[in-house]
Amino acid sequence: MIGDKKTKGMVPLVDMPNHAYNNNLKWYYKEEEHGYIIEAQDDIQRNQEVAINYGLQSNDLFFLRYGFINANNEMHNEVPMFAYLDTED
Repeated sequence: MIGDKKTKGMVPLVDMPNHAYNNNLKWYYKEEEHGYIIEAQDDIQRNQEVAINYGLQSNDLFFLRYGFINANNEMHNEVPMFAYLDTED
């Protein structure tokens, strides 16, 4: 969100942390800074993985948008398929 408007855009480095539903980072746009902030939600220990929640998405969207798939994404795992049938069939 930028102001009250839902916005899409390229935000380099924001997608560097791993994805986890129990994330320890959050990110948001800060109007006063004219940029995005990545902020720890709690103390992060040395060698602890840092993660952002990328939301509930299907693996095709995770791959398209962020370049990875979620191996444990059973509820939201889908792949679009297209079939073309001959009109004579």
